[in-house]
Amino acid sequence: MEFLPTNNGKRKLIVDDDISELTGIKDIEILDCRDCDLLTSIPNIKGLKELHCDNCTSLTLLPNIKGLKELHLNNCPMITSIPIIKELRTLVCINCNSLTSIPNIEGLKKLILNNCNMLESIPNIKDLNVLYCQECSLITSIKNMEGLKILNCIGCNLLTSIEYIEGLEELFCSKCILLNEIPNILSLKFLRCEGCTKLTFIPNLKGLKYLDCRKCTKLTFISNLEGLKYLDCSKCTKLTFIPN
Repeated sequence: MEFLPTNNGKRKLIVDDDISELTGIKDIEILDCRDCDLLTSIPNIKGLKELHCDNCTSLTLLPNIKGLKELHLNNCPMITSIPIIKELRTLVCINCNSLTSIPNIEGLKKLILNNCNMLESIPNIKDLNVLYCQECSLITSIKNMEGLKILNCIGCNLLTSIEYIEGLEELFCSKCILLNEIPNILSLKFLRCEGCTKLTFIPNLKGLKYLDCRKCTKLTFISNLEGLKYLDCSKCTKLTFIPN
């Protein structure tokens, strides 16, 4: 167990495999339990702001830690659910392959759920700014989320639809092989839809600056290029018309 200072003055604790040392810990703002293979639960530590549990392969339970702002779980295969932590602003769950649901956490700003293969849906979290659900193979649709600015759903193989999301600025939906339509979101500035093999057209996205639609093999038409700074439509073998 090692106490370290941070650049912003927060008190950080790094824990090794001796998990008994967590008993009675107080006044810690950042807890780093990465690679603690034997860790099965986390104590409810008053005042904790950030919790990092990457590669905790035996971890099954997470406490509802009042005041926690950031929760990072990478390769925690035994975690099945996340508690509703009201003050949470950043939630990162990567390769959590037993995770089946995410609660609607009011005030959450950043949600990263990459490669959570048992996750079937994502709640409509108001004022969420960033959503990554890359390689979530059971996700079939993305709902309208008020306030969302960045959406990354690359490699969601069962995704068939993305609702109109007002104010969305960046959309990454490459390799969504069942997606047949891009919503006409006028605020969109960045679109990467490489390898979306069911797309037949790109709508008139007047604010678009970047478009990567490589390998969209059924794409026949791009509506508008006015204001576009970058375009890659290589290997779009059925594309017949590109506007000036």
